[in-house]
Amino acid sequence: FFGAADDVPFAAAKQLVADHVAGRPLAHPEAFARRMRAYLFRYGLGTFSAGMAAIDLALWDMYAKLLGVPVGVAMGGEARSVPVYRTFEFGLTTEENCELSAAAFDEGMAGVKLHVYPTVEDERTIHAVAELARDRDRPFMLDSTRRCTLTQAIHLADVAAEAGALWFEEPIPESDLEACEILARSSRIAIATGEALKSLGEAQVFLSRHLCATLQP
Repeated sequence: FFGAADDVPFAAAKQLVADHVAGRPLAHPEAFARRMRAYLFRYGLGTFSAGMAAIDLALWDMYAKLLGVPVGVAMGGEARSVPVYRTFEFGLTTEENCELSAAAFDEGMAGVKLHVYPTVEDERTIHAVAELARDRDRPFMLDSTRRCTLTQAIHLADVAAEAGALWFEEPIPESDLEACEILARSSRIAIATGEALKSLGEAQVFLSRHLCATLQP
């Protein structure tokens, strides 16, 4: 999906599968995870974490199928209904976002999520989709995949809050903790993050310092 950026995680996953998964009896996924973490300890997770995550997801999927239950139940949760929303790609016009949102609502989607750049048209798009969502009594969310500066994120968060958005996902890079703290304190809308966090330790920093309202690992 991201071209050359996928090469390193793919190579890591391929090597981890060959060394620690292939040819072994299917055990609990956490047993494989411990083995892989131990192997990577001297190197640090880094980009290897994306490769390890892909393997971990596949193992949990196989383990759940072996038990005949959903993955969430295999991991200790309960079977329950979960609302599903649709996410749109970057670079769409306001009209395209509105058209796709209407179609998603007609199909029964519980909500929609817009990908926004820090551009002038973003405000027009947010307000247009917000009006459509209100008419259908459905929520909408925003995502900028860490493309905003702090100033841009604060402004878009204000626009989103006024329009009634449910959350603003990954407005700025998680690596800039000071900026994340400023945004979390100033925003009138829930800030969501987690996609780029690579360990439980990194997630605990965001939780303990209240740097986000919603964690999405």
